[in-house]
Amino acid sequence: NSDERCVEAAYHLRSLGNYDEAIAMYREALQYDRVSFSSMLGIVSCHLINDNVAHARKELEFLLVMHEDQVGSSTELAVIESLVSLHHNVDVDKHVILLQETMSEVLGHRIISTHTIEEHIGINPQFLLEVSQQLIKARRSIPDLPLSLGYKDDLLQLAIDLLQKITVVYPGSLRSWTTLAKTMIANDEYDGTIDVLERCARVHTKSSIVQILLDDAYTFLERYDDASLRLDQA
Repeated sequence: NSDERCVEAAYHLRSLGNYDEAIAMYREALQYDRVSFSSMLGIVSCHLINDNVAHARKELEFLLVMHEDQVGSSTELAVIESLVSLHHNVDVDKHVILLQETMSEVLGHRIISTHTIEEHIGINPQFLLEVSQQLIKARRSIPDLPLSLGYKDDLLQLAIDLLQKITVVYPGSLRSWTTLAKTMIANDEYDGTIDVLERCARVHTKSSIVQILLDDAYTFLERYDDASLRLDQA
């Protein structure tokens, strides 16, 4: 069908980071099916990833009206709704808790639309990678107040947990490995970062960014000989 081909093309553009072009393709799909859930949700997701939060919220409100039946049954919708709410609502505590609960469902070994989380990653690793990056963005947006510090740590750990699962199921995704490493560095997990990057280097043998990240981690731990070796290989 024409709408399905448009959705597939949009997903491909989205995976390449061409979000504006992906949105245009999703809108073309809506010309064939005006209430296509996947197209509407794709548009919301692209706006959110592209930091157009106001547009994401507007599109999400319309989607929720048209697809009230999907509320509570779509994992992807639940995550995106949580993220949009977190970006917009001043009640940070309430929406961080909502996001934590949603992600606990996603990260747990419960059944998600008849799939385990590992199977879900196998079906759509790009979406869950985007979720992890939104968690990291959400953490940065929360003020450094005593009440919110625990939430910030929890969001970062959720992102790390999710990225670790993605690299196990989808080791060919260099972006997942490097995002995981950078997130672990932000969490001061330098020893764990080195282990992650050494495993990544065995899969992605020609990646200079992996060697540079290893150099950073080794330098922080004052392992200068190892750091120098990695720079030579970069």
